[in-house]
Amino acid sequence: MSTSTSAGTSISRYGLSLLSSVLVMLGLLAAAAGSAQAQPSVTASVSPTQITPGGSAIFTITVANGRPSKMDAPPSLPEGMELLEPTAEYREAPVSIGGSVQMALTMSWRITAQNEGTYMIPPQDIEVRGDIFTTKAVKFVVKDDPNNSSSDFDPILSLEAGKTEFYEGEVVPLTANLYIHGRTMLRRPGLIELPKENFAVQRFPLQPDEENVQRIGGVPYRANVFHSTVSALKPGKFKLGPATCEVLVDVQSSNQDNFTPQYFNQMETRKFKAKSSEVVLNVLPLPKENKPGTFSGAVGEFSISLVAEPLEVNVGDPISVELTVSGSGNFDSVTVPTLTDPKNWKLYPARKFQPNDSMLVQRGRDQRVSFTQIMLPNKVVKEIPPFEFTFFNPAKKQYVVLKTQAVPIKVKGAATPEAPASAASSASESSSVAAVQEKVPPVKAALTDILTITPRRAAWFATSLPLQNDRRFLMANCIAAGALLLIVAAKLGAMAWTSHVNSPEAPTRRLWKSLSDSHLSRGEFYSRAVHYMAVTGAGGSAGAAILHRQEELNYSRQSEEATQVVSREERQQVLHALKHGEFSAPQPEPSTVTMTPPAATETVEESGNESASTSDDTASKEENAEVAASTATATAIPSAPEPSSVSLSEPPPAKSSASEATPAAEDSPKEKAADDKSEPEGKAKS
Repeated sequence: MSTSTSAGTSISRYGLSLLSSVLVMLGLLAAAAGSAQAQPSVTASVSPTQITPGGSAIFTITVANGRPSKMDAPPSLPEGMELLEPTAEYREAPVSIGGSVQMALTMSWRITAQNEGTYMIPPQDIEVRGDIFTTKAVKFVVKDDPNNSSSDFDPILSLEAGKTEFYEGEVVPLTANLYIHGRTMLRRPGLIELPKENFAVQRFPLQPDEENVQRIGGVPYRANVFHSTVSALKPGKFKLGPATCEVLVDVQSSNQDNFTPQYFNQMETRKFKAKSSEVVLNVLPLPKENKPGTFSGAVGEFSISLVAEPLEVNVGDPISVELTVSGSGNFDSVTVPTLTDPKNWKLYPARKFQPNDSMLVQRGRDQRVSFTQIMLPNKVVKEIPPFEFTFFNPAKKQYVVLKTQAVPIKVKGAATPEAPASAASSASESSSVAAVQEKVPPVKAALTDILTITPRRAAWFATSLPLQNDRRFLMANCIAAGALLLIVAAKLGAMAWTSHVNSPEAPTRRLWKSLSDSHLSRGEFYSRAVHYMAVTGAGGSAGAAILHRQEELNYSRQSEEATQVVSREERQQVLHALKHGEFSAPQPEPSTVTMTPPAATETVEESGNESASTSDDTASKEENAEVAASTATATAIPSAPEPSSVSLSEPPPAKSSASEATPAAEDSPKEKAADDKSEPEGKAKS
């Protein structure tokens, strides 16, 4: 039963919403049809209203709800005033008239005067749809005021109202146009201020709503458009304005010579106070004929809708009714709709919900306001009576009373406790119990006032979950945070890799890595090893052997050995020596050459001691010197064995023997020559 009730409630709610949408569309179509037949209106204005002799101003004629028959006709000006350019600049802009948005045509001319005085621009006759409409005369002052000097680069401010004649309380669009010369640059616009006497003016925005380029009198201007609204507080004929705005503009510096190119000209910031002309408005009073008693001052075009729940209650149970008023107009005067038949109901004060969005008002879009009404039925009723809302429609020029549809509900009587039944009780006992129950007063609730909690906001105003409870919102934020962390990590990794590649140690690392190439020849390998020692200072005690081996391979005749690929064991020994400063433990192989330097050294010494007496000993000494020299060479540098296995080890004893044996090897030719000379002398003596 509850499921069917909720389904019926949902269907009725959606049906009412659809019905309200249809009513709104019909109202908008009716307003558009009525506005299509609205009478044209023509206004004239000049901005600024005062200039210095030789200055310029903009004369504007605005035509709403129609187009002039003669577009190229110049305006008539008094003697002493002239047009800087006879061709007008045309612009079409949307304006809201009577609750509907229409297009208005604006024609602008740039005017000037050379002589001081007060000029009255005469009324202008404009033909629209075959009828002649006449503007009002506009006052124009030309005065040489040093405190109000003007130039061709001064900003121009104009004020335009969507309608010059409207009703009291009617909301009318208001537009302020700030024109900046094309050769200057707007740095910062100030707040547009407007006297609010007799009017309620919506505050202008700080930034322009629209920006476009226009040519006025053949001169390009950048137009900054600001939108607002105005409504009259009382009927009568009033002047709105003038509007003022302090503007900071960058203009070309006056301290430039004629030889400086234009693109090198410096700019200086100047402060201007732009001032618009006044706008004459005629405010009509609201008609007193046929004025309903429920009228609260709402003026505009509105629609009303209703949603109620629950639809099945007992007598005295609360029903929440949400009333929504939407449309365009002065929503500040909109009050809660009234109940047409309140005699069977108890009503509590309604609560109002209205979003504070001034952009909807400025752009002519529909607004809406909701009221939550708590009501209790005092007895059994079949429906919720209609609510009515009264307003004045300026387009139709009459009062309109809107009523909601009656909502069917089901109200049951007050619940009473049932009498205890017994199968064994007799008819007399049941009748006596009934008599006792009649004497007992019905039980009433102790609390009969606050029966429900009024929601804080309207249902249409809070249709989504709070962000902290929305899984989609949390998931999207987690994905975004993860993506951000990945981007940060990738950026940090790229920075670390770039720092590693561009560090001072990078060439050394690349050189060390090149030593592990298995395709290097012995000559290239030892050259790189010596280069690595020169760069890093590595090698230690094994550096001399590596250097000697490099010289032997690259500067001797052993070209075949230098071009052979270095073996893995030899490469590992050299890399170990470069890293630790000494060779690893030698591993003898069959092809390794083994020498005994100490024995050779002793043989050399003994042979040297015994070679002083005879020539035979001299010959023995020469032979021993040759053996010692070859022994020292073989001990200091490994011989060139098979390419498959070369053992390079550090030989400190052999090195010392070589150092001792080398002088003997070097002196042996001299001693041999001396012996050759002394041999004939010995023969002669004999």
